[in-house]
Amino acid sequence: MKYSKLSDVYQIHKGETIYLIGNGPALLEIPEKKYNEIKNGITIGSNSSHLFMPTTYQSCSSWSSYLLSCHYGEVSGCRFYSGQGIGDDSSWPFGTATTLKSTFFKNNNTIFTSNHAVHPVHRPVCDALFGDPMEDEQIFGADNIIFACTNLATIMGASKIVYVGFDQRESGHYYDKPQLMCELQKQTQEMLEKYSNDPYIVAELQNMIRLNILKDESLKPEFLKKDWCKPKLLLMFECMRKNNVTPFVHRTNSIVYDAGATLKGYDDE
Repeated sequence: MKYSKLSDVYQIHKGETIYLIGNGPALLEIPEKKYNEIKNGITIGSNSSHLFMPTTYQSCSSWSSYLLSCHYGEVSGCRFYSGQGIGDDSSWPFGTATTLKSTFFKNNNTIFTSNHAVHPVHRPVCDALFGDPMEDEQIFGADNIIFACTNLATIMGASKIVYVGFDQRESGHYYDKPQLMCELQKQTQEMLEKYSNDPYIVAELQNMIRLNILKDESLKPEFLKKDWCKPKLLLMFECMRKNNVTPFVHRTNSIVYDAGATLKGYDDE
């Protein structure tokens, strides 16, 4: 395994541009030239972005998206997983993947960031964005995957962080496109069959089906009901700029833009 802990990626891309890949429908409007530029750059994919493009890294917050990445995604660097753990451990409040062995993360080139006590965003700890993530320290991400991806990019030393498909405003996803949806349904069904003896994984996959495939409004994330991501992003962007890191976004219909990210056209260098 190339990386085994967060400190292994500390400052690994110092001064470089890192693209954060969300799951929003705006991904489908990206011109081919920009798509190839992003694909050939340093990328951190999130949750179910594996159908959009191969990435350098992948950050997932649930077993459903993580397993899809492990079995179907193409990741050249490593994965980061910040969800529930493995094994029969009652200390996890929502349950664990009881049928998997502790070697699963290593076998899938994954840094298990929940070991770092993933915490929510608030002002007193924002400076932790730029700290060396030693084994006993925390990372952001308990609120939303956008915060975890941002923190990973700052840990890696990025000077420019470009948010792509992180609109946080539209309930749809890029994989709502019929061809992609068919592929996602196929992959999810295969995972249900493969892990049918693990109740926690099955429940996670079923929740994903209800939310992202069947569009069950009762499971609609809170951040889509109100702009609660915005004040948290404002705090992060304020801290980033103090440390000479600039957030960029390609469209104005975005909470990322509302929070102060610099607008950058698809054709801008």
